[in-house]
Amino acid sequence: MENLNIEKKIQNENKLNNTKIINEIGEPILMHNRSHIDFEQYELGNRNVSKEGANNFGFFFSDKVNLDHYGPFMRSRFLNIENPWDIRDLGPRTNYTDFRKKLLDLGIPNKDLAAYDLQVQDMIINRNKRLGSIDGLHSPGNNVALKEIRMATFNFFDAGSCFYLRKLLLLKNVDGIIFSDDSEMTVVAFNDAQIIKA
Repeated sequence: MENLNIEKKIQNENKLNNTKIINEIGEPILMHNRSHIDFEQYELGNRNVSKEGANNFGFFFSDKVNLDHYGPFMRSRFLNIENPWDIRDLGPRTNYTDFRKKLLDLGIPNKDLAAYDLQVQDMIINRNKRLGSIDGLHSPGNNVALKEIRMATFNFFDAGSCFYLRKLLLLKNVDGIIFSDDSEMTVVAFNDAQIIKA
């Protein structure tokens, strides 16, 4: 049994040879995922639930353990992400102009972003209505243009139920995202095979 455990550990370490989720000395970082339900198997759009509903974009992990507001159940895993889209320089909050520029810098052309623009616009209009804007075109109390409204960076992942942005990133061989949120590093893994037990 001990030999099997050692062999499994070696296999898992080999899976992490090329991961970019590493510390300053090049070692893989143990990341943490929280949810409101307990589970063992990650399934996109099903059990990786950190709030009401299911996320269809990916599996969210943080380098912090004390994020209880995302749920009482915590799993710690290594992540094999070899080609992440690193947008930490946007900070925890950004506007769509800056977020969109990052997509252009990745090589996604304007024609492919046109549909995403509409999804983001609809998302922001609905958000503004929830916050008190009558027409949804402006944030309550100001006349900031839709594309300049600042909000949590991860909110842009939710536009159009996540599917289109995920597809655009996958077409550019992106296999995950690194961004800033409640922690120094928040990471989205795009598929369950990237999630390695410690």
